Amino acid sequence: MVVFTLSRGQTGGRWLLVVVFHLLLALMAVAWAQCCFTDPGTPPESWQRAMAALAAEGHEVPICRRSGLYKPQRSHFDSVSQRLTLNMDHFCPWVVNTVGFYNRKFFLLFLLYASLTLLYCLVALLAQLVPMWDWLGSDAGRASQPLPPDLARIVFAGAMGSDGVILLFLLPFAGVHLKMALRNETTIEGSTHPEYDVGWRHNMRQIFGRRRWTWLLPCYCGGPDGDGLHWPTAAAPAPPA
Repeated sequence: MVVFTLSRGQTGGRWLLVVVFHLLLALMAVAWAQCCFTDPGTPPESWQRAMAALAAEGHEVPICRRSGLYKPQRSHFDSVSQRLTLNMDHFCPWVVNTVGFYNRKFFLLFLLYASLTLLYCLVALLAQLVPMWDWLGSDAGRASQPLPPDLARIVFAGAMGSDGVILLFLLPFAGVHLKMALRNETTIEGSTHPEYDVGWRHNMRQIFGRRRWTWLLPCYCGGPDGDGLHWPTAAAPAPPA
């Protein structure tokens, strides 16, 4: 994106294309890193003690058979990380982490900004296709870049082609996860618990937090609305914003 855009000359418009590209790339990289390094969440020790006290009083408290811990609503045992994870969605090899209550926002933002970055690159390169193709075969093109003209054209076409192929897979994947977020579903649960759907605004708050202006920022910003242990249902809806 950068090399081909600036190779024909460094004008203000071309620098603007490159700056916007780096802004999108930075947002994608930060969201990816946040998803990698943010703990998805496990039932805290204080909650485990409280559940043990209830169990001692004769109350029936669900127990995770794999971990031996008391199991909150919507928590699941991750066989990869060997942990009981709050609101587990899935284990993602691309971030080498489990997607759960505390990092699902960053996973969704990573998908969003990865899609936008690829789409932006594809559109920007397509807009330069005809003049770039001619320029790469001209004397000026041969003098300005080290690759032979035919190879440079192959690399240019390959860049656009790879963007397009990845987008064909990424956009539907991102769309599915956004749809599940809007319905308060997870990959594991699917649509088996419609009672957790308390309206798209409250559903999104449980992932992105109460302050809507922070939803698109790849930072913690107060975290998701809730504790990952207790979940409002349609029969007992969340309080109004």
